[in-house]
Order: sequence, then structure tokens, then C-alpha cells
Amino acid sequence: MEDIKNLFKKTIIVTIVCFLLGLVFQNKYLLFGISGGCAISVIALYMLSVDTKAIIYSKDIKTAKRIAYIGYAKRYFLHFIFLAVLLYFFKDFKIFLSGFIGTLNVKLTIYTMNALERIKKYLK
Repeated sequence: MEDIKNLFKKTIIVTIVCFLLGLVFQNKYLLFGISGGCAISVIALYMLSVDTKAIIYSKDIKTAKRIAYIGYAKRYFLHFIFLAVLLYFFKDFKIFLSGFIGTLNVKLTIYTMNALERIKKYLK
């Protein structure tokens, strides 16, 4: 549970840093694409944690499967809507790609946390 809280903190920090850097440098790719994708990624992580709690406390396996499938569809529908909105309003494929990279925020943060942990073990 502590690892999940740590992951939430780090992904929110990355999102805020990307947003602030986008504001400072007036870069639309960083401001709308990456920071928006990071925000969507954090929302999807929260939705995943809520769905996981609901699955754990459900008594019926059929209900748990339904919660899992619907939650999965909702999260990826959220990603799809975000990327479609970016492409529709900006009509720029570069901002679409930066938004896609932003949606990988949680995955990249998990990978980085794991890599840093292994480096710390190796240095000891």
C-alpha cells in the first residue's frame, strides 16, 4: 500500500513539473500534450485503485469480473477521448504524440522507480 501512495505522489509531482515547465517555456506540446496526458494518467491510476478496492470487497466472482471489465473499458475510453480531443482541437500530430507520451506517465514512473531501486541495491 505504501508503494501505491508513493507512486501517486511521484506521478502527481511529474504532472505538476511538466505543467509548470510548459507555462514557463510557453510550449503547447509540454503544456497541453504531456502535462494533460500525465493528468489523465493519474486519473486512470486513481480509477484503477478504486476498481481494485471494489473487486477486493465484492463477494461474487461474476460481479468482480464485471467491475474489472467495465473499469478497464472506462480507463481506456478516457485515454481515447483525451487523445481524440487533442487531435480534433489542435489538428497537430506532434501534440497527439506528446499527449500519448504523457499518458505513459504512470508506466514510466513505475519503471524509473524500479530501475533506481535496482541501482541502489547494486551500489550497496
